[in-house]
Amino acid sequence: MKKKLTVMLVVLSMALSLMVPSAMAFSDTKGHWAEQAITRWENAGVIGGYEDGQFRPDQALTRGELAAMISTIFCLSQTASNRYPDLPSGEWYTPYMLRCVASGFLAGTDTGAEPLSMVTREQAAVIFARAFMIPEESSSETGFFDQWEISEWARPFVRAMKNQKMIAGTGGNRFEPKQPLTRAQAVTILNAAIAQYVNEENAVVTPAENGITLITVSGTTVNGNADTVLVTPGATNGKITFKNSTVNGELRVEAANLELVLGENSSIPNRRWMNGIGTGSQDPKAYSFRYNCEEKDYNGTIYYTDDYFKASADRNQPDISLASASINMAVAAFNAMDAEEYSDKDRHVRNLLTALGYSDYGCSESFHQKPTDDSIAVAAAVKRPEGADYTLMAVAVRGGNYEAEWAGNFSLGKTGNHTDFQQCADYCMAFLRQYIQDHHITGRVKLWITGYSRGGATGNIMAGEIDRGNALPGITVSYEDLYAYFFEPPQGVDVSNDPRNERYNNIWNFVNYNDVVPLVAMSELGFSRYGRDYYYPDATMENYSAQRADMLRFYNALESKEYAGEYIIDDFQMKKFDPANGFIVDDIGNNMVQGDFARKLVSKMVTDTVKTRDNYVNEYQNGFRAVLHIVFGQRLLTGKEGDVERFAAALEKNIQEQNTAAQFAEAVQNPWDENGLRTVISDVIVQSLNDAEVNALDPVTLSKFINGAVKLIGGLLITDPDLTVTLLTHLTSIANAHYPEVGMAWLRTMDPNYSSNPYPLPH
Repeated sequence: MKKKLTVMLVVLSMALSLMVPSAMAFSDTKGHWAEQAITRWENAGVIGGYEDGQFRPDQALTRGELAAMISTIFCLSQTASNRYPDLPSGEWYTPYMLRCVASGFLAGTDTGAEPLSMVTREQAAVIFARAFMIPEESSSETGFFDQWEISEWARPFVRAMKNQKMIAGTGGNRFEPKQPLTRAQAVTILNAAIAQYVNEENAVVTPAENGITLITVSGTTVNGNADTVLVTPGATNGKITFKNSTVNGELRVEAANLELVLGENSSIPNRRWMNGIGTGSQDPKAYSFRYNCEEKDYNGTIYYTDDYFKASADRNQPDISLASASINMAVAAFNAMDAEEYSDKDRHVRNLLTALGYSDYGCSESFHQKPTDDSIAVAAAVKRPEGADYTLMAVAVRGGNYEAEWAGNFSLGKTGNHTDFQQCADYCMAFLRQYIQDHHITGRVKLWITGYSRGGATGNIMAGEIDRGNALPGITVSYEDLYAYFFEPPQGVDVSNDPRNERYNNIWNFVNYNDVVPLVAMSELGFSRYGRDYYYPDATMENYSAQRADMLRFYNALESKEYAGEYIIDDFQMKKFDPANGFIVDDIGNNMVQGDFARKLVSKMVTDTVKTRDNYVNEYQNGFRAVLHIVFGQRLLTGKEGDVERFAAALEKNIQEQNTAAQFAEAVQNPWDENGLRTVISDVIVQSLNDAEVNALDPVTLSKFINGAVKLIGGLLITDPDLTVTLLTHLTSIANAHYPEVGMAWLRTMDPNYSSNPYPLPH
């Protein structure tokens, strides 16, 4: 059996680097009150001594030494960016400190990381509680005689650690919170906390039935009942198997992207995933909020904790719980239908930020105005988490129920970034600068920014500019302090800006493979996004069926599913013209998933119709804007709920009628004669509007609508009629893929806040 860690080391002096553990008992620990604990961890290869054979158990421990101990025993490897002036790159303690910072176990002070400062007993209680995922307790009563000498920020952790029997007092039932922690005391805490230590890959272990079984490597098989199992970041991207095992206490996971395999007769009823590396010790709490789905508002539940932001934003996998919280924040930033006046359209995001404990709420003036073709809106609020050395700022960009703003989505421009998205990003950045100035925000800021669809594309450019050093006055937002999560964002970044550079790896874009919106603006025209794209599961992935069933359970439970409709994406079927068998029939020999179709469709439109950005702007941009302005900006001029959806459904149905299909087939052969394509499209649009009882279009507006529709689909229908009829007969399915409810449901299958048996994040 291969040892992953052949020797574990603890720093023993500020002047000496780590030493190999001695081969024999330390000369100064025999008879010491901590002798048994020291011997255990020496034999385990976790601690070492000085060259003179001493352990020096009563010597005070420095922050650097404690970081080395935790980093080594937990097998930490992810390193935070170094923002501390007192952590020189060549010092032995620097990598250990930065690993603990990345894990959320350590934080600096106003003056730096202070690696050479002595660790006090109350500081140690907080650090070890975070490392072992011991939640703080609400009561400040610790039971120690000197409890009121314990700092208020440490008291809940001291109480929790004492109740877990991981710390004890000194003589006279005193805790001595301000006294330095000794080396012997640190080892004793380890000894009390860890009942069984697993540091060999692929080991089969019988877990401890009382206390923590600490697993630091991948491949472990747990065989038998356990009390508490803690999987450290050392098992990141690995697998843990449970056989004939019931975890009676709790499974705690600090490893990112960990695959759990439950064998026969195995059960883990209580589990807590930190989804990344050690995001903290505070359990997320559930909050209710409201959000909009097209023409109505619904109730939702968000799980939130400030601890999402204790770990560095620089990670190999997105924090799935933060992603779930982010998509909820993004949909809360849609314009509220509950609000009759535009002055109250930001109601939902304002109420949610307030409920989460943020203050100094503000929003752009545009949030309180009727949207125009190129407008955008953004909201922000801040908080100062207890004991933190930073300000936490939440920013949400409006991405839904934005009416005429749909037109702006198609303003690509001839050069540079997407013209409209860039203008929107500039507007939002100007708002943030003014907000920061107005609220006198200074120093280090951790920035949480999110947005959906159009709001996601705008936020993506904003996050990229912040990473590129676009200054926000008076504050510092470092790379590891920018938490950027966007959902179904269109592409708005010119590839010449190198948007996939690793400098943007703190930006996550969550994308439904079956959604056509994130494919626009088109890659073929030179567009991309900052950061990394993360795809929800789809039919091309392994084990899709089981996770899809779980997703549907969450999807169908959402109140807004009544408007989002049945999940029909996987029912997608290619179509073709076949006059001999009914004109429009299933193209059985050309099966593909909706996502593959969307990519083929977009590529075909660019290659055969749009061709270049210049040609798009000259020939198509204004027509697209006119159609989208009419369809969404004026709600087809009736203002009734479901206008667009009813029209799309009627259009799908009418196109498949035999007479209409036959006319389309004939028109494709002679598209520009007086009885050709324009007439057929006009007739089917008018009929569909009437069928949907959308009858308030005046002649001029109707003419613009039809001209835009002909321009939009005419060229495609000529070059690839089968692809076009597939598009026109799947409008509902294509729309279904862009509804946020789909992403919300997928994320909940992977988020332990919602799922008792969360799926691992797919690679």
